[in-house]
Amino acid sequence: MTQSPAGHAVAAVPLPVYEYLTADEAADLTRIPTGTLGQWRSNGVGPKWIRLGARRILYARGHSVFGYR
Repeated sequence: MTQSPAGHAVAAVPLPVYEYLTADEAADLTRIPTGTLGQWRSNGVGPKWIRLGARRILYARGHSVFGYR
């Protein structure tokens, strides 16, 4: 256990580590247009993704759509 800045006990929980791809890299790797990836994001389908800041979208390379498990 570690302590938070406020002095509370905090359990260290391991987070999954993924290699991330930009939208352009994901599109190049899969040959899926970036517009299609964007539509999939809006519809809640397609590869796992995260947003960094206001504009940057990253895709988890380990997702099965990229041919990895």
